[in-house]
Amino acid sequence: MLLLTSSRVAKDVSASQKSECNLTKQIANHDAIAGALRKRINQSEAQLGECLEVLRSPERIYAALVSKIGDSQALLAEIQTQNSLLEHQHGHDRREVDAGRRQVALVRLALDERDRTIKEVP
Repeated sequence: MLLLTSSRVAKDVSASQKSECNLTKQIANHDAIAGALRKRINQSEAQLGECLEVLRSPERIYAALVSKIGDSQALLAEIQTQNSLLEHQHGHDRREVDAGRRQVALVRLALDERDRTIKEVP
């Protein structure tokens, strides 16, 4: 410990100690403020992340809908192809049925002609 003889030196030392104490308190206050600001920044970043997720949600829904529409279009094209093939097959089957009916009609006419011929024979 120093022995001080002058009152002015003692006042200077006392003022320096008070100044040091005030500066220490200011540093502590600034640290507290910096901590609070860091906390706010972290909260803001978390909120920003949540907002971005909210904004990305419609994009995901839109992408899913576009994908479903693409799948539906592919399924529609496949069904239309199958329908076309079945219509072609149906037309072919109808022509065969019509041809069969004509043959049956011709056979009936031939049978009727033979029946008449047989009835005419004594």
